[in-house]
Amino acid sequence: MVEIVEENGRKIFVQDNAIQVVVGPYPNEVKHTHVYALPKEILTGEPPEKLVVRLNIDPALAQLTRPNGTPIWIKGAAVITIGPPGPTDHDAAKAVLIVGSLHQAVREDVSTARRIINEHGGRL
Repeated sequence: MVEIVEENGRKIFVQDNAIQVVVGPYPNEVKHTHVYALPKEILTGEPPEKLVVRLNIDPALAQLTRPNGTPIWIKGAAVITIGPPGPTDHDAAKAVLIVGSLHQAVREDVSTARRIINEHGGRL
């Protein structure tokens, strides 16, 4: 179990294995971190880099790069599919991962993203 302080100051406890994605603010957003502990999305003010270190999840979350150049951390075993980007994905995207219902484009190509995910507990 890990403790996460939500943006409203409420402390919650989440099972380590429930955390599937950690990502910083989306473009044009107030600075906060999104933690996807599916099916719940948790918003916290803790910087994502510090949160990922503090969570100390085993195996470690895989770090990839969003199309906007910022990092995203993904639980390898939670990735359902990986493939090339579609016509509606960002121009900088070279691969798309599906984690639960989350569609995440990344800058790494499919081969590289697959290798990184598999090195962190994925089975693709």
